[in-house]
Amino acid sequence: MIEKSKYSLAGQYPTASNQFGIKGIRQISAQEFARFDTAIEEIVDFTINHALFEICETNYRKLIVNYERIKNEFKILHKMDETISDRILNETNRLLMNYLSSFKTMIDHFQTRYTRLDRTGTQYLCAFKTTIEGVYDASFAYRFFSKLRNYVQHYGPPLGGIDAEVHESEGGEIVAQLFVYFDRDALLSKFNKWGKVKKELEFQPNQIEISFHLLAFHLKVQELFNTFSHNELEIVKDARIYLSNLVSEVHSQIPDARPLLVDFSGLSASGGRLQKLVIPIRELDLIRVVENAIHQEHKK
Repeated sequence: MIEKSKYSLAGQYPTASNQFGIKGIRQISAQEFARFDTAIEEIVDFTINHALFEICETNYRKLIVNYERIKNEFKILHKMDETISDRILNETNRLLMNYLSSFKTMIDHFQTRYTRLDRTGTQYLCAFKTTIEGVYDASFAYRFFSKLRNYVQHYGPPLGGIDAEVHESEGGEIVAQLFVYFDRDALLSKFNKWGKVKKELEFQPNQIEISFHLLAFHLKVQELFNTFSHNELEIVKDARIYLSNLVSEVHSQIPDARPLLVDFSGLSASGGRLQKLVIPIRELDLIRVVENAIHQEHKK
């Protein structure tokens, strides 16, 4: 006697009474359910990886927007005192430290992820290390901010001060300028683990304005994530195709339904609980967006 499957592909749809009904499409074997479970896990991993970059990107934008606002306010108001200076420095340090922390979290996460995947025989970790080393060797900004993250961990806020001045140009126009800077000598004296960055820092001006090197660094962060995205799309490809086919299968019979798998294993003659496992359509859409973005980048 063939045992009845405990799993079913189904669609959840709204009813006339503003509730939801569930219509089964077909039975799912235990083997296919295991495949479904693995595919969901891979999709979730992709979403987490993308979210880590989005957090990093958001922190960068907040830092830049805040910095531009501060500079514009000074251009208009020409107002600066010790209280305002402390507030600007503390807020800019806070935003910079958030950004560096999110960057480090993203890099550490991918390294851990590819280390785990390499146990299955892939070569992602080796490619990851080669990519990181290439960017590190090619970019002073990347080397500096990578080390600066370690500085922050041990010595606290990295920014050294604010330079704000108002003067009259030769044409009689009042010019107000403000910038926030790293104090080169303070960075060098407090931290002894700069490595080869130490010599490079010594050739920088004593007041290192934040935005120039910060932009160069973030472009490298974006470059790294684009490389990681190629890997992630390769890792998740089979799962995306499999789950997308399930979605199409449900929608071919119930166009407006929410595709899901129903697990009857918790039910018995005396009752129990029906478990619904939703197919993550939004996450599948995100993968398609990333695929299209990379495809468009290749066409440039």
